[in-house]
Amino acid sequence: MSGPKGATIIVAHPDDEVLWFASALPEAAEVIIAFQDYAVRPGLGERRAQAMADLPFGVHCLALSEAGTFDAVNWSEPTRSALGLKMNAAGTAPAVSEAYARNYEALRTRLSHRLSPDSCVFTHNPWGEYGHADHVQLYQVLESLRADIGFDMWVSGYVSSRTMLLARQYATPSQPILHGRPDAALGARVMEIYQRHDCWTWKNDWVWPAEEYFLPAPLPLVGAKTVQPVTDRTPLCHIPAPEIGPDRIVRFR
Repeated sequence: MSGPKGATIIVAHPDDEVLWFASALPEAAEVIIAFQDYAVRPGLGERRAQAMADLPFGVHCLALSEAGTFDAVNWSEPTRSALGLKMNAAGTAPAVSEAYARNYEALRTRLSHRLSPDSCVFTHNPWGEYGHADHVQLYQVLESLRADIGFDMWVSGYVSSRTMLLARQYATPSQPILHGRPDAALGARVMEIYQRHDCWTWKNDWVWPAEEYFLPAPLPLVGAKTVQPVTDRTPLCHIPAPEIGPDRIVRFR
């Protein structure tokens, strides 16, 4: 495949579709968003629904509730699991892990009905771009479904200092890497819609890079391998880590 024309973009949260897939959006046939509500932010789900209704492209939202995993992972020791990542940060409530497990099953069930061997999926990478366990989980769900169904899958090439350790646990297959140029005007329009509805979760002065990269679904490194980690030989878009603070990044999740 030479590009995203006719592809299905599948992301975790509203605004992820434009943050990490701005160059793929104009040609995509479908956009699926997993999560809408977040219990610790009353009213966020409704604001997100209003924003999604105003978007200049169609969106299908699975309307699941977030598990609240953003601060539940120790990114100095990220540990993969069958569900995505282990919730290994100190003080993480058992309820977060339980909700994360439920979301895995719900995502797998709902997405299995929307994908076929002819599908081409663009989704999060297995290190979660800037570092979000929901992104990693969605990748894990789709990788599991890809093994069963056999569709093509590409992931975003964004990485941050927070996720570098996890990204180094993967290698890129030999297929070509896709390059895309984000539509800055579309990005600004969509950002304004989310901001107007008070549900934009990223930097308020975010500027898209001149070029994005999409990788074929990466391979987990297990034991000694002759291939190099994805970070050693793959073009990536480096983004600020979320640790830079609330003055630069606005997060509701």
